[in-house]
Amino acid sequence: PDARLREAAGLILLALSSCSTVTSLYLISNGAVSTLLSIASEPGMLSAASTVRGKWASKGLCFLEAATTLMIQVWTTSSREKDNDPDSSTSAPLNLLLEALNSGAVTLASRLVKTKVTLKSHDLAYSQLRVKIAICFLLSSMFGIANKSHGNDDVGASRLYSAIDADCAQFLASGGGDTGFRTDLVGSTLSLLNATLPYAHQFTNEDADEPLPMVELSEACLLVAGSMCGLADPIGVDSITQSYKDADNGKYSHLRLDVCTMACNILTAKKPGQAALLPTVLVGAIGESLIVPSLRLSLAICKYGNSDLCGELSQSGMLVPVGDILQRALASDDYYTFSVALSIVQCCGQCTVVGSSASGTVETLKSVIHTLPSVLALPENEGMGPQRLKELSALKYQSLVALEALSTNDALRSSIVTTVLPALVSFLQHLEHHFSSVENIDRDQVMLIGLKTVQRIIKIRSSAQSMTSNGIGSILISIFEKGGVKSTPLLEVALE
Repeated sequence: PDARLREAAGLILLALSSCSTVTSLYLISNGAVSTLLSIASEPGMLSAASTVRGKWASKGLCFLEAATTLMIQVWTTSSREKDNDPDSSTSAPLNLLLEALNSGAVTLASRLVKTKVTLKSHDLAYSQLRVKIAICFLLSSMFGIANKSHGNDDVGASRLYSAIDADCAQFLASGGGDTGFRTDLVGSTLSLLNATLPYAHQFTNEDADEPLPMVELSEACLLVAGSMCGLADPIGVDSITQSYKDADNGKYSHLRLDVCTMACNILTAKKPGQAALLPTVLVGAIGESLIVPSLRLSLAICKYGNSDLCGELSQSGMLVPVGDILQRALASDDYYTFSVALSIVQCCGQCTVVGSSASGTVETLKSVIHTLPSVLALPENEGMGPQRLKELSALKYQSLVALEALSTNDALRSSIVTTVLPALVSFLQHLEHHFSSVENIDRDQVMLIGLKTVQRIIKIRSSAQSMTSNGIGSILISIFEKGGVKSTPLLEVALE
């Protein structure tokens, strides 16, 4: 009876953790996360069957899921607050991360990720997969919070990676090093993604009343891989500053590059006679729920990887479905998905080489280029409200940055001349009189990006007539008049 009452209390806590912000904050302020993780870590809690819910769930699953829910809520809430107010404090999520680390979250996660799934028993396999899903979501939020700790001297990342190193050392000392692959938590999690994603579709049409949640586990693995690669924001939150500034070169950048390389190899690997896995996932062949997590992981590889990894992603053929996703997202006002897809196009489009790229890739990039002028031309008016104006300015800024990046690819410049130049000049003229601030990006910075794009395509002969008739001269004169004596990057580009 005591065990049943304890589990019933855990189920109530699980419900309360997602009931409202008030209840979740109350639980967090009273140290619920450390208590829940401590209970879940007790021997047998995540392996013995529940006496309340049945064999399909372990008796400690509710405690692990409650802790995960609380961590995700803090991560998501803090990310949205940071997106709306860049100066908001990150101490609350950081403190929760440290609380989880002090409770042995890394040791628990390492053990659970490496546990083999017993597929011969449906109920046992279902229970084990649910545990892995919960721990992957927990890790996703922990790494996301750690990636946000740059303003706190990387305390979160330092403590997290130290805990991973300590767990790995303990694992090797106990004789667990003869596995043939990386034995730390990060390597084991990527191995779990590699063992799950390619085979998830085989479990969607099971005869059982409740198919094994292999697609859900793949989604969780994709999310945690994106966070391990370096992304700080969860799905639905996209910081313009984070998306477009150069990736950090801190002391953990080499670790993130390693994760990006492993993840890219998994997504772009080809079996004989088969296409790469990533395009298949992006068209929704395995499950619609995997599309956005796959986009997020691809963005992480682009941002924290290198140009070689971007080239591998491009050669896999993934830009074709990404282009389709971008068009649909813009039509449905799904700005987050549009932003992520456009960021991927921006990074991979620069690396695309005509002749060696996958079929349809160059045509997709040209189609995206044809779409972006319509984004630059979207009307702005005061009746939209400040939030809508901010979103619209963010879309235009991202589109401008993408065009500037794509203009470095010689194969795409002619498309930019014929379809983008008039809209680009019109946008720059409009910028002289109307500009809605986007985070810490000012008018001159936006103008500079636009002029760099013009500077590249002006070298094409066919653009000469367009340049003289589209009013670029008046923009340059205005820059000179406002520039004064002091030299600035904008003045230098305008002079060139």
